[in-house]
Amino acid sequence: MPSREEILAGLSWAANEAFLLAVLWHVVIAGGAIAVALGWRPSRRLAGMMLSVPLVSVSAVALGVGNPFNALVFCVLAVALVLLALTAEGRVTRGPSWAAAIGVGMLGLG
Repeated sequence: MPSREEILAGLSWAANEAFLLAVLWHVVIAGGAIAVALGWRPSRRLAGMMLSVPLVSVSAVALGVGNPFNALVFCVLAVALVLLALTAEGRVTRGPSWAAAIGVGMLGLG
């Protein structure tokens, strides 16, 4: 088990050295949000697969900074999402207005 100092050093490295990766992911997510706002509705299978890619990225960065617990947890989440996506059918649909408003607020906060 890494010490607190080692965990903090790894997190600091990830925050500073993986900055461009974080910016890239923000641009990609913003592009996806804009596409959805303009009416694009991917299949549920494609949406699940696309949403698993950032989880894999988090897992890889966590592994790179020596945080095997986070790497394992995010890898398991990514695999679970892919497995769920493989069984999904239909297209993504818009939820109720109150849920969309909460989602937009959460994206803004994030």
